[in-house]
Amino acid sequence: MGSKGIKGYGIGLICRGKQYAENMIYEEDVKPSCFNQGMHFVKNPLEVFNYYKPVESEYTEVEALGDIDNHNDDSKVSTNKIKIGLKIGIEGIIKAGNKFIFEKTKSSEDTVATTGNYSNAATTGEYSNAATTGNYSNAATTCNNANAATTGVCSNAATNSHYANAVTTGNFANAATTGYRSNAATAGDCSNAVTTWDRANAATTGICSNAAATGNYSNAATTGICSNAAATGNYSNAATTGDNSKAEAKGKNSIAAAIGKNSMAKAAINNWIVLSEWYQDNEWNWCVKEAKTAVVDGEKIKADTWYKLKNGEFVESTEEYGAVY
Repeated sequence: MGSKGIKGYGIGLICRGKQYAENMIYEEDVKPSCFNQGMHFVKNPLEVFNYYKPVESEYTEVEALGDIDNHNDDSKVSTNKIKIGLKIGIEGIIKAGNKFIFEKTKSSEDTVATTGNYSNAATTGEYSNAATTGNYSNAATTCNNANAATTGVCSNAATNSHYANAVTTGNFANAATTGYRSNAATAGDCSNAVTTWDRANAATTGICSNAAATGNYSNAATTGICSNAAATGNYSNAATTGDNSKAEAKGKNSIAAAIGKNSMAKAAINNWIVLSEWYQDNEWNWCVKEAKTAVVDGEKIKADTWYKLKNGEFVESTEEYGAVY
């Protein structure tokens, strides 16, 4: 049996211009290389967000059936023959990430901590903590009132229990939680914070980072340049203050606000979008020219369509800025 993992795609299961489908096998006549050829995936589910962000992406389970090449810095794998499994959502990725981390380390009811590179920390006990500061490390907890934290570069923090938190300050790191009233936060550049349960929050301040919240009454916020914030739950909000960023609200009675320079917003029908327009004064300082709100009525403002504010008017935009997939 070959290596298994998670593969990311753009919408429609398209990866690097190639169309894929569930429950199909694909083969390429190449020598696998993580750097330039073959079909790629990650063995650590949480690391898929490093390549395909939790905004406008899709994911499937996969299994390598051919030759493989392993990346030196993370769990990325390239293969010349791959079996595409079923689609998996963000919540499923978080749970799979927890399982992956726990399989790498011994669980404990006490606080677990490690500072070594390539290390893991895991706990299943209530009111427990898992922490690591090593590069390429992971911290995971599945119990109530527990926390998972890491400050290492290319690290992951995950929890799927109630009242829990996952935080990381490392670059290229991920923080994920499925717990009720939980929080996921990261301050590292090119990082991701995702949460799938109600009344939860996802926040990131890193450049080219992403925050995604799928639970009702949740919030997704990012302040980094070229970042994305997405909220799919009802009564939720997505907000970004970073320049060249995107905000999206898919649930009902929600708001998408993108108030940074040259940013975009879109929302589902009957939701609201908030946008701002900027200009430079005689001293080249950026100043707010105008800020406007609009309801997505399906006519004047179309549903699920990117808009930006130009000359005081909402105009459709097809620009492809934001995080790079």
